[in-house]
Amino acid sequence: MTAEESDEESYIELAIDVFKTRDRASIKFLKDFLNVLPSPGAVEEVLVAAIYQLAESDSDACCWILCNRDYLMPELDLLAFATNLALSQLKNRGFIPERDFRVEANGQLYVREKTKTQLLMDNPIGEQLLLEEFLKICD
Repeated sequence: MTAEESDEESYIELAIDVFKTRDRASIKFLKDFLNVLPSPGAVEEVLVAAIYQLAESDSDACCWILCNRDYLMPELDLLAFATNLALSQLKNRGFIPERDFRVEANGQLYVREKTKTQLLMDNPIGEQLLLEEFLKICD
């Protein structure tokens, strides 16, 4: 493991610890601290990786952060991230736009119930929690 990878893993572990506190002020402090990273994309990568790892170790805390996704703005727009993830998965699994799902002009994604069930199958726990929360929002 390179020093850069070790540093990134340390940031991810810190983010996980902060997310577990479920404290808005701590999350704000974390986001400010992560500004030491070289780019906004690097901050977003750390936050996403932390959410995925948190899903595996503490699904309740992960669900809390997904429900309070506004706390991660603007560094991570979880709704946009989940939309892109859902669209990618839908297309990769062969679902057909306008029959199985559609995206409205406002960016809202609508997915048929049968499609939702199939979409949630066979995903790593982090993606599954993210997609489940996203699909609840879109209902």
